[in-house]
Amino acid sequence: MRKLENYSRSLGVLRKTDFDLAKDNEIYRTGVIGQFNICASSLR
Repeated sequence: MRKLENYSRSLGVLRKTDFDLAKDNEIYRTGVIGQFNICASSLR
């Protein structure tokens, strides 16, 4: 159950992501990539 909660929270963060800002801002883009990694690793 804990994995599902972590996955759900990670998706919630990604849902609020401004991908247009990520195109121009390298620091923001790095954070988005990190969040994708957290989301993927929460399923393992």
